[in-house]
Amino acid sequence: MVNTIEQVDEAMRLGANSIEVDAAFTANGTATWFHHGVPCDCFRWCDRHEEIPALLDYVRRTTSTDDGIYKEHLTLLFLDLKVTNVLPQYKYHAGVDIAEKLIRHLWSGVYAGNAMNVLLSIRSVRDGDVLRGALHTIYRIMPLMLSKIGVDVSNTDQPIDAIRDLYLKLGITGHRWQGDGATNCVSYLRPPRRLYSIIRNRQSQAPYHYVEKAYQWTVDLPEQLRGSLRKGVDAIITNRPDRLAAILGEDEFRDVVRTATVYDNPWTQFDDLTHER
Repeated sequence: MVNTIEQVDEAMRLGANSIEVDAAFTANGTATWFHHGVPCDCFRWCDRHEEIPALLDYVRRTTSTDDGIYKEHLTLLFLDLKVTNVLPQYKYHAGVDIAEKLIRHLWSGVYAGNAMNVLLSIRSVRDGDVLRGALHTIYRIMPLMLSKIGVDVSNTDQPIDAIRDLYLKLGITGHRWQGDGATNCVSYLRPPRRLYSIIRNRQSQAPYHYVEKAYQWTVDLPEQLRGSLRKGVDAIITNRPDRLAAILGEDEFRDVVRTATVYDNPWTQFDDLTHER
């Protein structure tokens, strides 16, 4: 949960290679602030916020320019699209609006090879029009950037079959992340059954396969971080990337898993010995 420029810098100092931001919308589908609000993760400031253009401009300057201080470190911008309050008739527009802001403030003037990867995460399959609006807009204005976009449906109560059906309806056949978890306050209590089913789907070659990357959220406790790695996830959302970095250096993990870099593709599966995170 990184919603201000100051928090971006803090996360990068702690060793993050990706940041998750919460995009808030008005009822008519205009993306206004990066802001989570109350309640949020334990030990975090819930009301920190930044105007969306300002933070996107900052990420572009620090990652996609020759002298960008994070150009070798920040691999992915995870956009949690908070569209629950958006009226149904405006959800397509919400996708259009966030896509236009990405194009104008994150990608404009940037060589495609240097452009930031972005994961668009909606809460529910009922928000599918948001993805549709965003993808249509990027295809219309800056189609090369479709290679930089991934998708996710984050609601942990969402049936996996319903998510698969949404992707079939939208014609999305790749770049699909799928996570499971809970706020860090209680995530250690969540049964792993759904996460295991997501990992099995990622590994499957069957027609119902719809996951390229499996992740767990929000994991801050050291033993829970180790458990997540043992399950075989591709990514972990954590407020403590410094703890995760230290654990990746332990004997159990150092030869089989590593932190993903800007030279890795966040949309493809990795089957080699040294698995990225």
